[in-house]
Amino acid sequence: MSAENTVYNLNHDWDNEIKRLKIQHNFFREMAGGKDLPAVVWAHVKELEAPKIADVGTGTGVWATELAAQLPETTVIDGYDFDVKKFPGPKTLPKNVTLQFGDIFKPFPPEINGKYDVVHVRFLVFALKKDDWLVAVKNLRKLVAPGGFLFWEETGPYSWASSPWSEPYYEWVKLESEVGNQLGRDPLAPVRLPSQFKEAGLADVEENIFAMLRLSSTTPVDGQPGLLIMAQSLTGLVENGVLKGKYTKDDVRKLVERASEDVQNGTAINANLHWTWGRNTV
Repeated sequence: MSAENTVYNLNHDWDNEIKRLKIQHNFFREMAGGKDLPAVVWAHVKELEAPKIADVGTGTGVWATELAAQLPETTVIDGYDFDVKKFPGPKTLPKNVTLQFGDIFKPFPPEINGKYDVVHVRFLVFALKKDDWLVAVKNLRKLVAPGGFLFWEETGPYSWASSPWSEPYYEWVKLESEVGNQLGRDPLAPVRLPSQFKEAGLADVEENIFAMLRLSSTTPVDGQPGLLIMAQSLTGLVENGVLKGKYTKDDVRKLVERASEDVQNGTAINANLHWTWGRNTV
């Protein structure tokens, strides 16, 4: 991602943001059955003595760090993000994990083209405009070694819902959709990813979709990523002026409290998690 191009509105209140990222990571990993990679991608990694993996949009590096614990020390995992402030101290990372600046909107340095057996990216729906997705896929594909995989995990507002109906939650979903259109985001993301993978030249493109509803129904309120994203997004929109004259921070607090009460009383929140992957045959 790039600080220059991004429409991202979650980068504020660092304690809450770091907490959200950790809870989100654990929750979505459980949604996917405790897996970090699709079976075919995992099998490819296991065949290699010293796999090289890139984690783009790495955030706090939690995915890279946890994956490193499952692989031999000969593995190299490089995390990239434009927002280096989220990076933990280098001494807290495994020796084979390195985090560094990277801009998904621009071609990466030519010396790392074709370097990685797997390139992983996830949860950029708040950061990309409609025309950015294909550009990002093309830039990321260049990093993939011949025979390697690009693997993208993503959700999108088309799938954000609740059961039974939660008026405050839907108020946020409606508002988020309106703001997304205003900022130029893609309302159908990530539904287009498989076709964008193919357009970028990737082969053997596959997709798996996981639904949140069941897991949400058994998760305590303070472990619900949907509520954490709701609070973080709305507060960010207030702080950057997008909701000026419409919402205050106190309005946000009250709306999130009402949605939380609905969840406490049995409402389950849904979001679909899309896994999309494809192989670089060039």
